[in-house]
Amino acid sequence: MNARRAVKRLAEKAGFQVTRLRAVEGGGYDAGYDIKMLLKDTRRPIVLDVGANTGQSVALFRRLLPDCQIHCFEPGRSAYRELERNTAQLADLRIHQVGVGATSGVRRFLENDHSDMSSFLPGSDQGWGTITGEFDVSVITLDDYCSELGIERVDILKSDTQGYDLEVLKGAERLLCDGRVGLVYTEVIFSDLYEDLPGFDALYRFLVDRDMRLVALYNYAMRDGFAAWCDALFAAKMQPLRQG
Repeated sequence: MNARRAVKRLAEKAGFQVTRLRAVEGGGYDAGYDIKMLLKDTRRPIVLDVGANTGQSVALFRRLLPDCQIHCFEPGRSAYRELERNTAQLADLRIHQVGVGATSGVRRFLENDHSDMSSFLPGSDQGWGTITGEFDVSVITLDDYCSELGIERVDILKSDTQGYDLEVLKGAERLLCDGRVGLVYTEVIFSDLYEDLPGFDALYRFLVDRDMRLVALYNYAMRDGFAAWCDALFAAKMQPLRQG
């Protein structure tokens, strides 16, 4: 028995699973691989794409899960127009020019000339770009949305809302507590890019307290030698994790 196999067996006896990390170009590990493996037995998975921007994640999910149904939410005016153009020919897709949060209502949105910085939160001096517009947008909750459409289970809840992700998750409280969300794929920001930005600890604790567990962190970005932001994948405790 070689040394690596012996270490693996000892780890497994202690209750740990040892897997080979899949490095990807640019650093980090492959979230797409993990998502695909976790949902490999799921037919027609349902994806809620919150902060769809111009459709980058739509393209990702369609590549990973060709038969998925995607519901997109994007409050930014310019980003939404481009999202419409980029997804016009796609089936099984709904797009909504609304925000998503902890409660329904109306909230002021700050549109940036760098659409990946647009947010409901005011930017700080560590951010970049210029605010090109401020306007009120309708905000919904995912609990209400799924209830109205009769969506019983969400296979992927993806959130990339520039610091507003904890509010998005709070608006999916019933879905999460009922165990009706399989995966949460969300951005995590460590730098002070926005005012009143919740810390990673708050987001992590919110999900763990609702029976989600962290799969891995991906796509690390560094600033001045420190972690700036990354993506995080969480899976429901009943979701079978990858093997080997």
